[in-house]
Amino acid sequence: MKEVSSFGLEVSHGHDTLLPKLETRNSKLETRNSKLETRNLASGAGVYKWVDEQGRVHYGERPPERIQAQEMQIKEAPPDVSPIEDEAGRRDKEQRLLRAFDEERAQKKELQQKSREEQEKRQRNCALARDRLRRYQNASSLYNLDKQGERRTLSDAERSASEQRAQQDVARWCD
Repeated sequence: MKEVSSFGLEVSHGHDTLLPKLETRNSKLETRNSKLETRNLASGAGVYKWVDEQGRVHYGERPPERIQAQEMQIKEAPPDVSPIEDEAGRRDKEQRLLRAFDEERAQKKELQQKSREEQEKRQRNCALARDRLRRYQNASSLYNLDKQGERRTLSDAERSASEQRAQQDVARWCD
């Protein structure tokens, strides 16, 4: 007795029942039966392939007598990866990546803010140092206030030392 399986292959039921019947009217049963058949064949002793006198290819657990058959190597299908688990893993990885990008962006923003503040501080101090040096160089005399609030004029050596400190401040803040 010969039948055609849902795979389009002719199934031979010779001496023993070689394969369970795959064709059913109910598609759910058909799918379930084909999965069971595949598992049974894969876990069994072996599956053989042979060609009959009409040139048709057959598969079964045991080939008919006096017909040359080839034993097939059947690989088990990898376990199904649940699309839900796969999607959840993808979302989790995406969230971790987004958090890392956000942290990196926040760190860069903080460094840029500190750099900007340091630059502004240097510009202010540079302007003050240049202004002080310009005033020292243009003044006819320099003075300090003593403890009583009286003006005391600086000597030439003190004035020269004050101008040198002002030049050092310009070099420090303006370069």
